[in-house]
Amino acid sequence: MLSAITKCVFYVLNNESFYDANGNLPAFITSDLCPAYDCNTHGTCSFGRCICDAGYVGDACEIQSSMPPALYGIVKTTWQTGSALCDVTERMCETSYVHGYNVFDNPRLSCKVEVLNFDGHGFVPSGNQFFTAAIYRSMYEVGCKLPLKSTIGGQTIVAFNISITNDASTYSNAVLYVRTDTRCARCIKTGKSCSVKSGTCLIEGNCWIAGETNPSNDHQLCDPSTNSVQWTNAETKVSHTTPAIAEIGGTNLSRFDIWTFSQSGCPCAHNHSNYSCACCDAGGCQCHDPFQNQCTQCGTVANCGTPQPALENGIDGYTNFFNDCTCQYDTTKMNCACCQHGVNACQCGKEHRNQCVDCSHMEQCGNKPWIFGHAITDP
Repeated sequence: MLSAITKCVFYVLNNESFYDANGNLPAFITSDLCPAYDCNTHGTCSFGRCICDAGYVGDACEIQSSMPPALYGIVKTTWQTGSALCDVTERMCETSYVHGYNVFDNPRLSCKVEVLNFDGHGFVPSGNQFFTAAIYRSMYEVGCKLPLKSTIGGQTIVAFNISITNDASTYSNAVLYVRTDTRCARCIKTGKSCSVKSGTCLIEGNCWIAGETNPSNDHQLCDPSTNSVQWTNAETKVSHTTPAIAEIGGTNLSRFDIWTFSQSGCPCAHNHSNYSCACCDAGGCQCHDPFQNQCTQCGTVANCGTPQPALENGIDGYTNFFNDCTCQYDTTKMNCACCQHGVNACQCGKEHRNQCVDCSHMEQCGNKPWIFGHAITDP
């Protein structure tokens, strides 16, 4: 029967005498043609429309309604054949198209999307799943809207197990779709495993470059040498120790440089993941390589490479002597600090009269008890 119908249709379509002046077949012919000619033996062709037998649906009765769709995989998202990856540096990756068969276009056609989180090596179930409307392209291809980034904890790099249903009840097998970011992640094309690229971090599903700080906590940063999948606490990396509290009135503490608290133990200005550079006093900034173990007054580089050791050059960057100058709070007294010249230095008040600080930052008075001691209480 099928062979006879096929031959008949072939004859009609290839016989010019049936076409009108505009190249169209007459309605009495086209209205009687059904998809697949015999409705896949699961229905009856009536005036160009398949009347399907019980248990079958579709334009050509090609879908068994009691069976769920079956998926082959993800419609190609990259140049790699068989890839489950979608790179956010190349496209939005907000909709995934899957291909398979036994898909029926109807109001209950929908998608189930299970969220998988990256654990440092691969993707594991998060316990979250979403149900979204399907975008019907054909009985072999359907699109599924993916959850917005804001609904899944702000993650960029994340995977989804996607399945579809014709009846909102029985679902297909699941296929894996991986949203990745090639700035920091290196994933195999199947999406089964990923690794973090050198010099980067992949934290909470997002890419960070070495030295970048946590937007929610400026005391944490990306330090791949310590942990490439978690924030590193910056303060835990500092290796210098604070000297003991000085005696009342101050202690002549010999130092490498008047702007340098420690020659190492702080993040380097050129690489925040490297903690081998100088720690600076208030008002001091690290010198550039190769003098990164020295600080100088911020905005100047003249002394980089030529340290200004204390006590030869003063107590610190703002204080020259502890108690040899006229007190600004009481000019009848001569037991207050002498300030450095040319650095906008001012004496602190009565309680910290042996110290000078930046005139625009008087709140720094008392900030170096290991040099200037505790507050002075005598007249």
